[in-house]
Amino acid sequence: MYVAIAISLLFALGSVFINFLNLARFKDPKLKYDYISSREKKMYIYFFIGLGAAVFFYLNTLFREPVAESKGWIFIRLAVALCAGTLVGYIPSLLLKYMLPANQKGRLKKLRFQPRTSPKSGKQMRLLTEQEEDVHLDEAMQAEENIFSVDYDVWVDDDSDYVKIEKYPGHLVAQECDRCGMQTLKLKKEEILKQPTDTEPGEIVKHYKCSYCNRVKHENKQIAQLEANKESFFLRFKDHIGEAISEKQYAIQLIRMEVFDNEGHPHHYEFGDIDQAQSFLKELENKKETED
Repeated sequence: MYVAIAISLLFALGSVFINFLNLARFKDPKLKYDYISSREKKMYIYFFIGLGAAVFFYLNTLFREPVAESKGWIFIRLAVALCAGTLVGYIPSLLLKYMLPANQKGRLKKLRFQPRTSPKSGKQMRLLTEQEEDVHLDEAMQAEENIFSVDYDVWVDDDSDYVKIEKYPGHLVAQECDRCGMQTLKLKKEEILKQPTDTEPGEIVKHYKCSYCNRVKHENKQIAQLEANKESFFLRFKDHIGEAISEKQYAIQLIRMEVFDNEGHPHHYEFGDIDQAQSFLKELENKKETED
């Protein structure tokens, strides 16, 4: 039994050690990004499994006298050990489920935009914009980006013309949840509490639910007066393709879009510029025509 305890503890501690060893071993930010996003959580789960197994085996070494006197104590001890071992593995796993993603998000973002060093010149490389990077992407890569299933980052060394292309997951169709930190907070429905008039603003309540941690959020917002709405942004459709326009010119930093499917479910998207948003709308229209 003590051998089983030692093996379980060795498995648990070994998982943590291997995780830290891998994090230290990967010097390239992209390799470290891929490891954290795909493997790190599993290594922590292995740790808690090993720890739970060690608790299970340890508790089965206790209460030897009652077990020797009555065979019924064997089943009692086994049940208690099984419950304790399960709790040791299950409760931390719940904490891991909600706490680790929020911790990983900041680390992954930092790794993705961390300046790259050119292996040829040794100088810092430059991250291209969405418009600049297309010349370095082949047709297959551009097709993936056009349907927003994959997002590519292109780093260029201007001195040696060395180019590095990195592949990342595409857009998430939701907002960031303020509990778990993931972009899984979806708008379920909207209710207008007060209609706006020419003289008074209205009020609307938005109901959100996180598909990751099941957080429910209600948000009250004002609806601008009707006269103010006429002077603000509005959405004009031309051949079913939306085009955001305004009477004034603005330096656009981020475009947020909400699209409703045939069942009335909203989907949220974020884009860095108008061209990318328009391309998305065209692709959405082409997909709709194909399905029809």
